[in-house]
Amino acid sequence: MDELIQRRFNNMFNSAVEGLWMMMPDGQVSFYNQRFYEQFDIDCQTTLDNWIQLIHPEDRKPFSSNVTTHVKAVGDDSRVITQYRVKKKDGNYIWIEGTGINQVDDSGEYMVGNHKDVTEQKKLEESIWQLAYFDKLTGLPNKDKLTLDLSKRTSSVTMITIHVSGIKSYVSQYSEFILTDFIASLLECFHLFSRYESQCYRSSLDTFSVLIAKDLPDEELGKLADEFIQQFKTIARNNVSYFGDAYIGIYVCRECELSSEEIINSTYQTCEYAVEKSKKNWVIYNDQVKPEVDKYFYVENHIKQAIENDEITIHLQPIVDAKSGQLKSFEALARWETEQFGFIRPDEFIPVAETLGLISLLGNKIFSKSADFIVQYNQAWNCCLKVHVNISALQLLKEAFPEKLLKLTHDKKAKPENLVLELTESVLIDNNQQVLEGLYELNAMGFPLAMDDFGSGYSSITSIFKLPFKMLKVDRELANQSLIENEALGYLQFLSTLCENKQMEMTIEGIENREMVETFAQLNVSSYQGYLIARPMPVEQAMLIDGLNPSVNLNL
Repeated sequence: MDELIQRRFNNMFNSAVEGLWMMMPDGQVSFYNQRFYEQFDIDCQTTLDNWIQLIHPEDRKPFSSNVTTHVKAVGDDSRVITQYRVKKKDGNYIWIEGTGINQVDDSGEYMVGNHKDVTEQKKLEESIWQLAYFDKLTGLPNKDKLTLDLSKRTSSVTMITIHVSGIKSYVSQYSEFILTDFIASLLECFHLFSRYESQCYRSSLDTFSVLIAKDLPDEELGKLADEFIQQFKTIARNNVSYFGDAYIGIYVCRECELSSEEIINSTYQTCEYAVEKSKKNWVIYNDQVKPEVDKYFYVENHIKQAIENDEITIHLQPIVDAKSGQLKSFEALARWETEQFGFIRPDEFIPVAETLGLISLLGNKIFSKSADFIVQYNQAWNCCLKVHVNISALQLLKEAFPEKLLKLTHDKKAKPENLVLELTESVLIDNNQQVLEGLYELNAMGFPLAMDDFGSGYSSITSIFKLPFKMLKVDRELANQSLIENEALGYLQFLSTLCENKQMEMTIEGIENREMVETFAQLNVSSYQGYLIARPMPVEQAMLIDGLNPSVNLNL
């Protein structure tokens, strides 16, 4: 009867999907499922060492460590689960999950457990891992994997973020399938980093990152960035349908307490700053650059709030008659004073407002403050001076902009003829019909139009004089150039004659010394603006200037 029961138990074990085993203290192992264990080159009565020889070399050490620890825990009946690869007779490996538990009875100590094949489970986990942490097109780890790897760092690292401009439009035009060849060529540039212990990542469609497991000096990083950009330019030239540049942001992190997100954000912001500001196409986030990068992103993150909270004010710079020196008008200039960064220049926050789609909101605020000023000024001095307000071409693209500007003017009880709208040459570059129609509509409403910063761009003179501009403001760079080059001075003479014939006023900006006044006296210039006359001043100070007194000659 005992033999019958034993046979039945053996048959039951042999029919099980899992393998069953028992190991004695001397390392002798017995396996109790022939069907499961016959796939391995091992006897049913063997030793632990023989079983370990079948385990994948990478998994042997952790397996042995787990077994040793568990064997020593006499009386501990907790389960220990270990996953590892075991070699089959055909030479392939399968994943095994082994569960073991210590037992003690009258015969002594021993360990029992089971084995089950978890290969399909591991394949599924690997597939999910690949989907979660790797880019499908390149096979490179993605941003989530970068975040994970950064969280495991134990020392200083250097992170490099590379933005490749033009990829999105390239994909839009040719599809991502065509992009494959270009990406393959691009990845050759990353071989530069193989000289270090490093890993490359594809963080997004057009952004790549490199993590170097050491602290590199700025000089070496600069040379590395230059070398990468030169190789990239070679690749770009070989792909005739691709037009774009590579921009690099570099951050050396020596502080282990910083989170992955903080490191990634600092590097990404440095890269974005390189896109917007760097002539070299790369920036290292160090003590010298940090204030500028931080300020740039302070502007980006706070500009909307600053506009809404009236933190952005206006200063007024006088414009005077070129012959008499009498005050003719003011130009309203946006000013932003912050507690963290102090004074932030208009050329630092106005482009950001344009990029973020806030230029209309900002423009309306400045126009409103300018209208308030000129109404109060003219009432206080019983005069009819003008104030110049800068208008962006992007504002003209907004629906019904002229009508809304006129309504705002009336709401402020101001007169359109006292509000000169200054526009840069950019309004003419695209010859946009909506912009041009807006100019004519504003002119018809009574707003004088001035072309600002003339000479800083490439506008056609004929196109300017065909449009309803009442004033031409000469850029300070062209004015300075005319002091040292006869050709530039001759060009200004030609412009002044043309303005006179077209009945347009001509204002020269950037007047900073007496030499400029004496030089331009020979031209038929209407007015001057610059530091020699007066610097931009707060509203309160501008209100004190007597606009009626013909003897007012502000430093001229």
